[in-house]
Amino acid sequence: MTKIKSIEYFRVKPRWLFVKVTDEEGRFGWGEGTLEGHSLAVEGSLDEIITRIIGYEAELVQTYCLQRRG
Repeated sequence: MTKIKSIEYFRVKPRWLFVKVTDEEGRFGWGEGTLEGHSLAVEGSLDEIITRIIGYEAELVQTYCLQRRG
């Protein structure tokens, strides 16, 4: 298994926040971290989480993330 190398996020106006997770082999995946009207709060949360997740197994990334259900 490869490890997570980087996590970046991109704010796209007017309301979206996209997250890119890249592993050591250069493979990547995209997710969305949008919370309507509160993208700065989500960015702050990501800043805290990113430093903790770098180096974890990339194939298990969904087990590290909170998922909104509904």
